[in-house]
Amino acid sequence: MTQKQVKVDRNTDQERLAELEKTKKTLADLQQTEIKLNDFCEAIRQQIDCSSYETKRLALDALDVKVYATRGNVNIRGIIPVDLVIIEQTSGCLFNYNNN
Repeated sequence: MTQKQVKVDRNTDQERLAELEKTKKTLADLQQTEIKLNDFCEAIRQQIDCSSYETKRLALDALDVKVYATRGNVNIRGIIPVDLVIIEQTSGCLFNYNNN
């Protein structure tokens, strides 16, 4: 193996390592986001459980919850404002629950 080939291989390996490190960070960030989202959902669940009918209705409207049901299927969709879960972001994310 020539010195030139060694340099090429080393550069290729360094680029791949940088990609892997970036992927690792992204996965860690996603895991943290999932934890925050789960905590947020649990907090909302607890608040809604002890709320009046009108407050529950307002919460469902705020989350833009839509329920689609057929004989064998229930599909619940809505939007969770991510800025409430993750301060750095201001967009929302679509949630989708399907009982299948």
